[in-house]
Amino acid sequence: AADPEITPRQQIVSAVYAFRAKTAETLLDGALSTAMLANSSVTTDKIGGAQITNAKLASDAVNTANIVSGSISDAKLANASVTNAKLGAGAVTSDKIADSSITSAKLLDGSVTGADILDGGVAGVDIADGQVGTPDLANNAVSAGKIADNAVEYTKLVEAVRQSLCPAGTIMAFAGDTAPSGWVLCNGTPLNRTTYATLYNVVGVRFGSTAGDNFLVPDFRGRFLRGRDAGAARDDDRASRFAMGTGGAVGDAVGSVQDDNLRAHTHTERYIVPVTTGYPDGWNDRTTNVAYWWGTPTYTTANSGSAGGSETRPENASVNYIIKF
Repeated sequence: AADPEITPRQQIVSAVYAFRAKTAETLLDGALSTAMLANSSVTTDKIGGAQITNAKLASDAVNTANIVSGSISDAKLANASVTNAKLGAGAVTSDKIADSSITSAKLLDGSVTGADILDGGVAGVDIADGQVGTPDLANNAVSAGKIADNAVEYTKLVEAVRQSLCPAGTIMAFAGDTAPSGWVLCNGTPLNRTTYATLYNVVGVRFGSTAGDNFLVPDFRGRFLRGRDAGAARDDDRASRFAMGTGGAVGDAVGSVQDDNLRAHTHTERYIVPVTTGYPDGWNDRTTNVAYWWGTPTYTTANSGSAGGSETRPENASVNYIIKF
């Protein structure tokens, strides 16, 4: 190939010309090799922006010894340019990671395992409230030895136990006038199906509903509770049971109700029919001298007169019923 013309033109002797021609200003690809460069002869101010690309770097040409501390910033790294394969074991230590520089959005699901975290490496102050839920913990992942004394507040433990022991839909007698936390009074109040989804999933509309987005809690005011018959044949009128509220359960089903009732019966009284003829010793008072009547007395029956109160009931005490939601 023809050597490029030297510009600007100048008068030179042949020896100098031969040297100058070999290293002319315009270089062909590959004309300048590493051996032609003195150590440190190429500095950063001699390299234009983006002049060094991956294609111009041989494999492993840049190692950690060639990189000054702090010389690679986030702005100099393209998205996903640093992969796990490009990082040696232990290459990234905690002192190279700025506080809060690693967020959950930068971590793939499952990328940090228990083996990657030193004992005591994550403290309570490093975890935001509500960030670790039950689904995030493997079975038996938290043992008693990993819980510091007084780390679990008594009030939170009591509430968790209370929720576990009383599933939604549990009904209890309660001596207070206002339901405790996690409970509502059984007074027929409509509740929102979304807000009280756990209870709704248990009872549905068996106690009734007033709108498409609500359901009724049971109304046990002034009522006794009775176990569902369920084939036991102890509730003779089970088929006629009716709904507590609009759209509620009927028949032999939880949530249905019955009116008060008294089983059919009679009270029998027995009295003497007096003899109408014959008067001993001239007595005419048959009402007071029955023993002296002539003839054989006869008997008949009749119903007694009405007596009692407004309802049939056992001795009882008044309480509120509450239901767990």
